[in-house]
Amino acid sequence: MMRIIRSLGRGIASQAIAILALTIAVSGTAYAVAAKNSVVSSSIKNGQVKTKDLAPNGVDGSRIAPNAVEGSRIAPNAVDRTRIAPNAVDSGKVVDDSLTGADIAEGSLGIVPSARTSQLGGLAWSSPVGGCTPATTTTFEKCVETTITMPAAGRLVLIGQVGISHRTDNQYQATGHCGYRVNGTNQPIVSVARNAGNLAGGWNDYTPMIDTVTVPAGPVTIGIWCVDSYYSKFTDVKFAAIAASPSTP
Repeated sequence: MMRIIRSLGRGIASQAIAILALTIAVSGTAYAVAAKNSVVSSSIKNGQVKTKDLAPNGVDGSRIAPNAVEGSRIAPNAVDRTRIAPNAVDSGKVVDDSLTGADIAEGSLGIVPSARTSQLGGLAWSSPVGGCTPATTTTFEKCVETTITMPAAGRLVLIGQVGISHRTDNQYQATGHCGYRVNGTNQPIVSVARNAGNLAGGWNDYTPMIDTVTVPAGPVTIGIWCVDSYYSKFTDVKFAAIAASPSTP
């Protein structure tokens, strides 16, 4: 009797297993337990790994083959920074010539050194028009000044003019001395004068001022400073600064 019961039990168990297998097959759902490190590339259907499948900072440099990342493998805006470890993607991981201007934040770029140097060619700045009436015959006074920004160290040609007239009337010759001052350093002084005859005739005589200076990259302050020698005041003072070369001799 016990043998019949045991035999019947085995039959019921087998039928239960068969029914469960049939149910899974009909539902189309497969269940499997994968062993550790058992899933390889050939076991994954192409195109099925999505951004959401990646753990934050889960992709580091060792997981990206050289030249493996190209545009066709990444959906627009699909890979965000939370999915890639910091500094994981370097030049060797990106296909040559695949990045475009749209991929770069232009505001983060500096000037290429060679381009910075070449920028000096043809650069020019103009000062405002100024004037001054020095209080003494020994103290130079600023007549005009301006600050420029040099992209690179180099030489400047300074071309300017100074007009002079008598301080009170037209009976005497007006004389004085002027010079450029660059970043606080005085350059050679030139004599500026207008004779009494010209003054009486109301002529407009201007003394040219030409100089060359070597300056560093960055802000450069340039001015014309004058001193009175004989009852003089200085008018129509101005200059232009022209970049002559990108490097110092």
